[in-house]
Amino acid sequence: MSDEGIELILGVIKENPGLAVAELVDIAAGRGLGPDEAARTVYELWKEGRISLEDVEPPRDTLRYLLSHYSAGFWLSTFVLLLTVLYIYLIPNVVPHNYIRMALGFVTALYLPGSALIEALYPKEDELEPLERLALSIGLSLALTPLIGFVLNYTPWGIRLLPITVSITLTTVLLGLASVQRKFTYFRLRVETLGVLVAES
Repeated sequence: MSDEGIELILGVIKENPGLAVAELVDIAAGRGLGPDEAARTVYELWKEGRISLEDVEPPRDTLRYLLSHYSAGFWLSTFVLLLTVLYIYLIPNVVPHNYIRMALGFVTALYLPGSALIEALYPKEDELEPLERLALSIGLSLALTPLIGFVLNYTPWGIRLLPITVSITLTTVLLGLASVQRKFTYFRLRVETLGVLVAES
């Protein structure tokens, strides 16, 4: 990232506030800066906090937010849950599948429920450090999973594989949906403009 490239990009932004990133790169390329270098410079300036980027078409409701890339964490945890159920009920428990089944079981029982709860309690990314999120996710999962077993013990289904699998899966998905709703609330408050807008900080 050259000083000339930085000055060129910032100059284009000052001349054209509210410019889309693709248009910015095209203009910079037309003024002698290569498209790759222009894109890299924009990325580095954004990473340093010297410019801000806004979404072109931010989701306007919870469903669109849920189906957008902003909810990738929810869909990843849902995928892991489905993969766990698949390994428990459809794939034979033989080597090497039994090791994958154990790993998925550990993640499902000892990380995902607590992680979904932490995401619902602390929806802003800057509220907790990643290591704090990891530690609290494991700790809360260690509290939630036995609590689910305790409740199941007093139901007609008892503590068996199917009721435990269904209960942990439903608990995690419901907490995940609650976290998506809370994150969308903060996202909606933060979004002020349309377009992937580039503006100097």
